Amino acid sequence: MYGRHGKHDGKPVRIRKTRVKPDRPKRPVEQIMPFIMLTISIVYMAGMVPLLWLMPVSEPENMIVRPILTGLVGMAAVSADVPAWVYFAGWRRNSRKS
Repeated sequence: MYGRHGKHDGKPVRIRKTRVKPDRPKRPVEQIMPFIMLTISIVYMAGMVPLLWLMPVSEPENMIVRPILTGLVGMAAVSADVPAWVYFAGWRRNSRKS
């Protein structure tokens, strides 16, 4: 009501210029996930293999089971990473085409 609210005397309205932060390239999770899964599997194997070999065994026949279980733990750790690495390879191939 009082004053000059919303009225201009012929001059253009000054617009403040705001600083625009430069866009940082975002790293998609596809680049990082295979390496995260690899570290998780390494930590898993670092815990399981000594656990298998330090477990007390009473019978000599059970000595055959330790290397077999160690191999199974290794296979499980490696095969858990395969889907992430396959997806990563496909993602890289598609990102190069784009």
